Amino acid sequence: MVAGRFMSLKGDESRLPADMLLLNERRRRLEARASVSSAPDFEDVDDDRIVDDDVAPRSLETSAKNASHAITLYRPLGLLNLGALAWSGKIDEQALTLAIACGPIAAQALAMGLDAPWYRTLRPLWLTALPTPETSLVVELTHDDLEAIALAGAVNMSAAAELALAAALPLAILGADSPARSAAKPVLGAYRNAVLVHAWRRFLGGTTEADIDREGHAAAVALLSTLRALLGES
Repeated sequence: MVAGRFMSLKGDESRLPADMLLLNERRRRLEARASVSSAPDFEDVDDDRIVDDDVAPRSLETSAKNASHAITLYRPLGLLNLGALAWSGKIDEQALTLAIACGPIAAQALAMGLDAPWYRTLRPLWLTALPTPETSLVVELTHDDLEAIALAGAVNMSAAAELALAAALPLAILGADSPARSAAKPVLGAYRNAVLVHAWRRFLGGTTEADIDREGHAAAVALLSTLRALLGES
């Protein structure tokens, strides 16, 4: 859901949450700064997850085309290693992000352009085959997500690499029982959102506010605790 933040929001911006205001500002700056002729126009970006009431629905043809250009990333639990993360004190959030970020199937990654320089942080996570029936962390990057990251790469390649890594953080767990899936979903979403907001701030050249840092740390604590419980670590 990287690109959903770029939808044109026409209401009173003072009522929007901080991360939405931040990403609106990012959209405005990108429109002013990006000079690449092939860059997508944010006002034309469609999204079927966060859409204003006054935005017309996409045609079935467009929806099918964009769906066909989505890519799913996986992190098998068997490859998950949280041993380097401390059990107490401040959590190394960069280490946690690297420990759980998901990777694409290699053949699909090449077909979808994930060999671009701004995806270099994901290259070590590529998989040779679909990790079934193994339980895996998972996230889907849509056509619009990939275009948003590519546009960021045209402006600042280093910052775009950080955005790509944040976008690769999981949103769900596949192959687990229902209680495990229900327990994992909210903490995975909260942590991914916190890391994405931090990455967008860095992309804009701004500093991270104290409340965002606190929210990110709280999300990391909850996520690490849940993952250790799922892995049977005591």
